[in-house]
Amino acid sequence: MLKREGPKQWIFDECKDLSAMTFRFKGKEKPRNYTTQIAGLIHYSLSEVLSGPYLMSEFQPDLITMVLDKLQPDRMRIFVVRKKFEDKTNIKEKWYGTDYSVEDILDSKIQMWSKCGENENLTLPEKNDFIRTDFELVTREVDPVSYLQNTRKN
Repeated sequence: MLKREGPKQWIFDECKDLSAMTFRFKGKEKPRNYTTQIAGLIHYSLSEVLSGPYLMSEFQPDLITMVLDKLQPDRMRIFVVRKKFEDKTNIKEKWYGTDYSVEDILDSKIQMWSKCGENENLTLPEKNDFIRTDFELVTREVDPVSYLQNTRKN
Protein backbone atom coordinates (compact mmCIF):
# COMPACT_ATOMS: atom_id res chain seq x y z
CA MET A 1 0.00 0.00 0.00
CA LEU A 2 2.82 2.40 0.88
CA LYS A 3 4.54 1.70 -2.43
CA ARG A 4 1.28 2.18 -4.35
CA GLU A 5 0.38 5.39 -2.51
CA GLY A 6 3.91 6.80 -2.78
CA PRO A 7 5.51 9.42 -0.52
CA LYS A 8 3.13 12.09 0.75
CA GLN A 9 4.31 15.59 1.61
CA TRP A 10 1.51 16.07 4.15
CA ILE A 11 2.57 12.96 6.10
CA PHE A 12 6.12 14.25 6.23
CA ASP A 13 4.87 17.67 7.38
CA GLU A 14 2.78 16.12 10.16
CA CYS A 15 5.70 14.01 11.37
CA LYS A 16 7.98 17.03 11.17
CA ASP A 17 5.56 19.19 13.21
CA LEU A 18 4.97 16.49 15.83
CA SER A 19 8.71 15.83 16.20
CA ALA A 20 9.45 19.55 16.53
CA MET A 21 6.76 19.84 19.22
CA THR A 22 8.20 16.83 21.08
CA PHE A 23 11.65 18.41 20.97
CA ARG A 24 10.45 21.86 22.03
CA PHE A 25 8.48 20.56 25.02
CA LYS A 26 10.75 17.66 25.94
CA GLY A 27 10.85 16.98 29.65
CA LYS A 28 13.96 16.85 31.76
CA GLU A 29 15.67 13.46 31.89
CA LYS A 30 18.01 11.84 34.37
CA PRO A 31 21.55 12.98 33.45
CA ARG A 32 22.92 9.43 33.37
CA ASN A 33 20.26 8.24 30.91
CA TYR A 34 20.50 11.39 28.82
CA THR A 35 24.28 11.27 28.41
CA THR A 36 24.09 7.59 27.44
CA GLN A 37 21.44 8.42 24.85
CA ILE A 38 23.46 11.36 23.46
CA ALA A 39 26.62 9.22 23.25
CA GLY A 40 24.73 6.89 20.90
CA LEU A 41 23.99 9.76 18.51
CA ILE A 42 27.53 10.25 17.23
CA HIS A 43 26.34 9.81 13.64
CA TYR A 44 24.89 13.35 13.86
CA SER A 45 27.09 16.40 13.47
CA LEU A 46 28.01 18.14 16.72
CA SER A 47 25.54 20.96 16.03
CA GLU A 48 22.69 18.44 15.51
CA VAL A 49 23.40 15.93 18.28
CA LEU A 50 20.65 17.25 20.60
CA SER A 51 18.01 17.91 17.96
CA GLY A 52 18.91 15.28 15.34
CA PRO A 53 16.51 12.57 16.47
CA TYR A 54 13.64 15.09 16.53
CA LEU A 55 13.97 17.73 13.84
CA MET A 56 13.39 16.86 10.21
CA SER A 57 14.62 19.28 7.59
CA GLU A 58 13.50 18.31 4.11
CA PHE A 59 11.03 16.08 2.34
CA GLN A 60 12.95 13.56 0.20
CA PRO A 61 10.44 11.47 -1.79
CA ASP A 62 13.22 9.73 -3.76
CA LEU A 63 14.82 8.50 -0.52
CA ILE A 64 11.45 7.27 0.81
CA THR A 65 10.79 5.42 -2.47
CA MET A 66 14.27 3.86 -2.37
CA VAL A 67 13.70 2.56 1.18
CA LEU A 68 10.22 1.25 0.30
CA ASP A 69 11.67 -0.59 -2.70
CA LYS A 70 14.09 -2.37 -0.36
CA LEU A 71 11.26 -3.67 1.86
CA GLN A 72 10.86 -7.11 0.34
CA PRO A 73 10.37 -10.54 1.94
CA ASP A 74 13.63 -11.88 0.43
CA ARG A 75 15.63 -9.09 2.11
CA MET A 76 14.31 -9.38 5.66
CA ARG A 77 15.55 -10.78 8.92
CA ILE A 78 13.30 -12.03 11.65
CA PHE A 79 14.43 -12.13 15.26
CA VAL A 80 12.51 -14.22 17.75
CA VAL A 81 13.49 -13.75 21.37
CA ARG A 82 11.79 -15.89 23.93
CA LYS A 83 12.73 -18.21 26.79
CA LYS A 84 10.53 -20.87 25.20
CA PHE A 85 13.20 -21.40 22.50
CA GLU A 86 16.28 -21.61 24.72
CA ASP A 87 16.57 -25.39 24.29
CA LYS A 88 16.41 -25.05 20.48
CA THR A 89 19.62 -23.02 20.02
CA ASN A 90 22.88 -24.33 18.57
CA ILE A 91 25.30 -21.36 18.66
CA LYS A 92 26.82 -19.50 21.63
CA GLU A 93 27.81 -15.84 21.27
CA LYS A 94 31.50 -15.51 22.24
CA TRP A 95 31.47 -12.38 24.43
CA TYR A 96 28.30 -12.68 26.48
CA GLY A 97 27.60 -16.38 26.05
CA THR A 98 24.12 -15.80 24.67
CA ASP A 99 22.64 -18.88 23.03
CA TYR A 100 21.05 -18.43 19.60
CA SER A 101 20.32 -20.10 16.28
CA VAL A 102 20.35 -18.94 12.68
CA GLU A 103 17.99 -20.46 10.12
CA ASP A 104 17.20 -19.64 6.52
CA ILE A 105 13.59 -18.81 5.74
CA LEU A 106 12.10 -21.41 3.42
CA ASP A 107 11.80 -20.26 -0.20
CA SER A 108 8.16 -21.38 -0.20
CA LYS A 109 7.47 -19.03 2.75
CA ILE A 110 9.19 -16.10 0.99
CA GLN A 111 7.19 -16.79 -2.18
CA MET A 112 3.96 -16.90 -0.19
CA TRP A 113 4.78 -13.58 1.51
CA SER A 114 5.75 -12.01 -1.83
CA LYS A 115 2.35 -12.85 -3.31
CA CYS A 116 0.19 -12.06 -0.30
CA GLY A 117 -1.27 -8.83 -1.73
CA GLU A 118 -2.62 -5.90 0.25
CA ASN A 119 -4.75 -5.97 3.36
CA GLU A 120 -7.79 -3.74 2.76
CA ASN A 121 -7.95 -3.00 6.50
CA LEU A 122 -4.66 -1.10 6.32
CA THR A 123 -5.02 2.49 5.15
CA LEU A 124 -3.17 5.76 5.45
CA PRO A 125 -4.43 7.94 8.28
CA GLU A 126 -6.59 10.96 7.62
CA LYS A 127 -4.81 14.31 7.60
CA ASN A 128 -4.76 15.75 11.11
CA ASP A 129 -5.66 19.45 10.97
CA PHE A 130 -5.31 19.81 14.75
CA ILE A 131 -1.52 19.56 15.00
CA ARG A 132 -0.29 22.81 16.50
CA THR A 133 2.60 24.72 14.98
CA ASP A 134 2.03 28.14 16.55
CA PHE A 135 2.71 28.22 20.28
CA GLU A 136 2.70 31.96 20.83
CA LEU A 137 0.71 33.09 23.83
CA VAL A 138 -2.39 35.09 23.07
CA THR A 139 -3.62 37.77 25.45
CA ARG A 140 -7.29 37.69 26.27
CA GLU A 141 -9.41 40.72 25.65
CA VAL A 142 -11.58 39.81 28.63
CA ASP A 143 -10.26 39.59 32.18
CA PRO A 144 -10.90 35.93 33.17
CA VAL A 145 -11.60 36.79 36.82
CA SER A 146 -14.26 39.38 36.04
CA TYR A 147 -15.69 37.09 33.33
CA LEU A 148 -16.12 34.26 35.85
CA GLN A 149 -17.68 36.61 38.41
CA ASN A 150 -20.17 37.90 35.84
CA THR A 151 -21.14 34.43 34.64
CA ARG A 152 -21.76 33.23 38.21
CA LYS A 153 -24.15 36.11 38.85
CA ASN A 154 -26.27 35.17 35.83
